[in-house]
Amino acid sequence: TAAPFVKDKRTDPAVLVLDEKGNFVIPLLSGHIGGANEMALLLSEELKKKGRRAVPVITTATDVNGRFAVDVFAARNSLWISDMKLAKEVSARLLNQEEIPLSADPEGERCLEEWNRQGRIPRGLRFVKGENRAEEVPRASLWIHIGVQKDRELPADTLYLVPRTAVLGIGCRRGILESSIEEHVRACLEQAGIFWEALEEIATIDLKKEEPGLLAAAENWHLPVRCFTAEELKQAPGSYTASAFVSQVTGTDNVCERSAVLAAAKGRLIMKKNGKNGVTAACAVRNWRVEFE
Repeated sequence: TAAPFVKDKRTDPAVLVLDEKGNFVIPLLSGHIGGANEMALLLSEELKKKGRRAVPVITTATDVNGRFAVDVFAARNSLWISDMKLAKEVSARLLNQEEIPLSADPEGERCLEEWNRQGRIPRGLRFVKGENRAEEVPRASLWIHIGVQKDRELPADTLYLVPRTAVLGIGCRRGILESSIEEHVRACLEQAGIFWEALEEIATIDLKKEEPGLLAAAENWHLPVRCFTAEELKQAPGSYTASAFVSQVTGTDNVCERSAVLAAAKGRLIMKKNGKNGVTAACAVRNWRVEFE
């Protein structure tokens, strides 16, 4: 039985059913995010090659009406959906022929501009550049934003689609407790509006590669740790929050910012050094893009 595995639309498995003669292929669960609808179509084609009728029975409204399905888009682009109720509301409004503004962080905005120029933004979505958001927000009650960070100027009912492209840079004193690291990091991310689900790895200096508290935090968060030498950190492009003490101890003037930027493939620093109780944290995001059909 699939019942024990049904918990959340973001994680529910795809479940399909076929009649014994292969006349119908029916997605029962997770048609979009789990890919059951797509699997039904593929299975139908394979069964037809074997002489079966195999009619795919697709009942989801966006598919039936040929409208943009935000959950399918998210699944295909590995985006975390911030609010499934809002995702459902997006589908309802698109089916009602309403228009919904679409924006993105700077990395994604460049990509959306490209799709917009090609006329490939799905029907019902209206791309809004960052410089034009202020005049658009008062007129919108629902919004879609693609990015790793909340935009506090957007409406309360904003559906965030979050790519896992952010790197958490951490510096810490020797013997620091896991709890101290976690408390500080979570507070920093909350203040910066960075989604926890956006994190893909931790970066630090090689002097900390065996630091128990840091390794325990990384294991608890299910994030890999990447380490750089002091010389490598010095090569990170850009200007950083320098510390004479850190330079004396580690050989480089900054660990958390420089390591985050390097691990993010010289990406954009979205949270500068924030230190407290022996822990420093910073965050950078690498370049990313989304694809429409």
